[in-house]
Amino acid sequence: MSAKRLLLYVSSIFLISNVFANSNTSTNFGVGSCDSIISDFVIDLEHDNGSLNTTLMCGKVLKCLETLKSESGRKLKQLYDSRCEMYEFYSHEMMFCSQLLIDKRIYKGSSSKVSNCPDGYEFPFTNSEHQLLDYLNSVKPCVLDIASVYCSAPAANYLVTNYDQFINYMIVKPEYENCENVYVELNRYQCKQSADMIKSRGMWFSTYNGGSSSLEIESVEKNDKYCNKVKECSLDPWNILPLSKSLQHCEIVEALQSDFYRCLKTHGSLHPVSIEGCSINYSNRDCVKTTMAARCGSDAVVDFNRRYEWFNRNNLNQTLGNLRIDTNYSSFDEQNNQKNGIIEDTEVGKCAPVVDELVTLLSRRISDDFRKLFRIANETCARVMDCYESIGTPEALKLKKSYQSICDKVEFSCDDLDGCLTSFYSKQREGAYDVDKKDIFSRNLTRKRGGFLAGQSKFMKFAEGRCTKRAKRYLQLKYEYFVNLITTKPENDNCKSVFARTENVQCNEIIEQMYWKTTDLNEMDSKMAYESSKECQQAEKCMTGATCPSEDATKVLNWCESESFRGAAFYSCLTKLNKLSSLTWHNHYCAEAIVHKMQKPEWFLQFFKYNKDCLKIIMLEKCGSDAVRSFSEHFDHILKSLGG
Repeated sequence: MSAKRLLLYVSSIFLISNVFANSNTSTNFGVGSCDSIISDFVIDLEHDNGSLNTTLMCGKVLKCLETLKSESGRKLKQLYDSRCEMYEFYSHEMMFCSQLLIDKRIYKGSSSKVSNCPDGYEFPFTNSEHQLLDYLNSVKPCVLDIASVYCSAPAANYLVTNYDQFINYMIVKPEYENCENVYVELNRYQCKQSADMIKSRGMWFSTYNGGSSSLEIESVEKNDKYCNKVKECSLDPWNILPLSKSLQHCEIVEALQSDFYRCLKTHGSLHPVSIEGCSINYSNRDCVKTTMAARCGSDAVVDFNRRYEWFNRNNLNQTLGNLRIDTNYSSFDEQNNQKNGIIEDTEVGKCAPVVDELVTLLSRRISDDFRKLFRIANETCARVMDCYESIGTPEALKLKKSYQSICDKVEFSCDDLDGCLTSFYSKQREGAYDVDKKDIFSRNLTRKRGGFLAGQSKFMKFAEGRCTKRAKRYLQLKYEYFVNLITTKPENDNCKSVFARTENVQCNEIIEQMYWKTTDLNEMDSKMAYESSKECQQAEKCMTGATCPSEDATKVLNWCESESFRGAAFYSCLTKLNKLSSLTWHNHYCAEAIVHKMQKPEWFLQFFKYNKDCLKIIMLEKCGSDAVRSFSEHFDHILKSLGG
């Protein structure tokens, strides 16, 4: 073999071996050891980040991550440690309960229901761990009492057995810094509550003395706790709330609380800054300072130069609607896609960083703009699918398919398609757009698909006038894909797909109208029975054949079968009998001749006060056996309510 041919042979062997080496490296750095279990977890997380299933799946992810040895594996393990605690907190409905405990407005004025609270109880806004710890321990009976009255049973029970843990979540900063733990979530809520309170109190600023050039501030505390909290939040690296308007408001509050302001308000002018005895001239500030100190004391000239320049820059001699200051806080309005520093390696895989970004976004329960949050999540989800597609192995492509179902749901939320579809069905009930109702309302998916495809132009006409820009754009680009999603039931769906979310959308209006009756504590009467009987029939008919009823729908259907609804048939029958003519009663063998229609169905029952068995016979004849279930109980109850 010549030297030249030998060199070519060696080179080819090297190239072939390098291809195999790169192939193995790509596989090793492609799919991570825990990627499959994490994808299962993300399906539950997207569906409901406060469910028990999410908590259980998080535990399975954690168990897998404990086997990893790399630095990124260790970071992920720490991160999921705090995430799992957070999901458990959610699953016991403790986030909402914590909000009630923090927000005194919720239960203020209802002290009669809360017996163990000291006068003036209010959740403290303080940076001192010791003060907060001492206070929360001292008011434990009060906190538990509030929880028992205003929180759900799971939350109240959680607090009874985990009060010390709850306090730790409130005040102890976690050892490992990340943006996903109970401490951060509770702090975010306090930030949001403070910003909301500042917004609601914005009417502090009002024109003074009916058109004077001055302003006054009403009911302002010297150390405003909400402004102090917002300033603290603005320094928090994990803040996700827009704070620019709150910070501007607080800057004005701080200026209007100053002795500098009070002095000028009494003895001079705010804009431009001047005082009696000194000419209005920017070079004359020494005269202003000396005169202010003489008339108002040394406190009025503390930090004089900054105050002087601030009031000259910002004209507070304006009405509320025009009040502006020049400080730019726009950087505090960015809702960043916060990252936890996960780096790809052979154990966690190539896609671990972007998957973790998605998990962070889907875990979020506090946001000032959930539409913006969904848009960021939608973009991130697309990057996850691109990552697995770039790996290209069968395992990676299987994971891409799994994330496709997640991303479809995120995109549905992002592009406001749920509301668009619900509104369309509502209009279709009214016959507004003349699409074949039998097809689009059908439980037969082939017919339903055909109805939507045949009615595309009419649906798009509806969307043009009734749906958001994002929904219209989605439908214009992906109408057939949209129809496939809502008319094709995936294998192993587990009620977590777009199909499951939309299969009963035609019933949403009926269920929504009935839902509040399931919590209505008013006793059944003829009017409620008449309405509810019809509505229950509508709901049951609409939901027939549903494979994935929502929690609200299940609650409504259970109520229609429950003890609470028992008696609706009795009252409905009473209404029916009251509408019959007097001639009907004259011809009945057991009824009195004096029986006739009354203003209210309940009053009609008095004709049978001494002929109870006759009414039961008539009800059985006219309305069936359901109407006479617990007959005596309902009969006696009505007589008692009428004073009989």
